[in-house]
Amino acid sequence: MDDKSMNEQTDDPQQQADLLGYHLGLLDEDEAKAVEHAWGQGDSLIQARAALSRMLRPLDRDDVPEPPANLVQNILARVADTQKTLPLRPLSPAVEEGVTRGGPFFSMRDLLSLAAVIAIFVGIFVPGYRTARTNSQNAICANNLREVGAGLAGYNEQFGFPVPATGSVFSQGASWAPTDQPGTPVYRNSQNTFKLVRFNLVPARAFNCPGRESDKPMSLVDYQQQDDFPDPLNNSYSSQLLTPQTNRDSFVPHAPTFSDLTPLLNDQRRLNTDGTVPQNSTSHRGVGQNVLTRDGHVIFSKTPLVGIDNDDIYRVIGVHKYTGTERPQLRSDAFLVP
Repeated sequence: MDDKSMNEQTDDPQQQADLLGYHLGLLDEDEAKAVEHAWGQGDSLIQARAALSRMLRPLDRDDVPEPPANLVQNILARVADTQKTLPLRPLSPAVEEGVTRGGPFFSMRDLLSLAAVIAIFVGIFVPGYRTARTNSQNAICANNLREVGAGLAGYNEQFGFPVPATGSVFSQGASWAPTDQPGTPVYRNSQNTFKLVRFNLVPARAFNCPGRESDKPMSLVDYQQQDDFPDPLNNSYSSQLLTPQTNRDSFVPHAPTFSDLTPLLNDQRRLNTDGTVPQNSTSHRGVGQNVLTRDGHVIFSKTPLVGIDNDDIYRVIGVHKYTGTERPQLRSDAFLVP
C-alpha cells in the first residue's frame, strides 16, 4: 500500500472506526479479515495499530477503579442541592450594545450540571472501556489457544507424537532463553511450536496475544522455508519444554501444554533477573493467564497453580533463580517456556 492510499484510509471515518474495533478485538472473524484485507499485506496495519496504542495509552496508564453503583445519583443529588449563583463577567472591557455591564449570570447548578456530565462520562466510560477491552483481549487469547489445541491434535493425528525439533540440545546443557553465560548455546523451544504453522495447522496470527502490545504478528513469509518464528515477539505463548526424554505417557488429558507467556521473561524475551518476577503472566495485566490443556480445553486461571498436583506451570520445583538451563524434573512439571 502506497502512502497516498494509507492517508486516504487514515482520513476515512469508517476505516478509522473499523481499525479501532479491530485493535480492541471487538470485530467478529469476517470483519477482522475485511480490515486486514483493506490494509494490505505490508506493515501498514502494524504501524496503524502502533499509532492507536500510543493514542490510547493514557487510558491504560493508571488503574481506574470501577465506579460505585450510585455514582450518577450522588452527582445529580449534589447538583440539585446547590442553590448558589455565580456571576460571569466579560473579560474584555468593551460592552456590546444591549448587554449590561454586569454580564450574564449563570447558576452554580448550571455549572455543576456541566461538570456532572463530565464526571459521569469519565467515571463510567473509562473503567467500562478498560473492562471491555480486557475481556475482549482475554476472549481473543483464549480462542487463539483453542486454535492451537486443534492444530496440535491435527499434528498428532497426521504425524504422531511431536519429536522435539531441538533434538538432544537441551540434554546437553543448552539454554531455552537468551543467556550471558559464555559457551552456552541457545535454542528456542518455539521451534517445536512453529511446526503447527509450517504445516498449515494453525494460522500464524493465532500466536499473537492482543494483551501483549509489544508483540507483533509475523510478516507474510514462506513458512516452508522457516524452522522457527523469525522474531521471538511473533510468539506470545509458552509451551511445555520438550526434550528427547519427553514421551506420550508424560501427558495426561488435563495437563497444561500451552499458556500465556511465562513471567520469567520480560517483553524483550530476556530472563527477569531483578528479583521481582511476578507470579502470573504479564499478558493480561498480571491478573491471570489463559491455559490450554492437553485435551483441548482452555481455562483462565488467576494463579499459575493449575498443573498436575497444583504444579506451578511456569516454574520447576526447588529452583528460585533461573538461568535458562532448567529442565522438568518430575512428571508433574509442566514448565511452560517460549
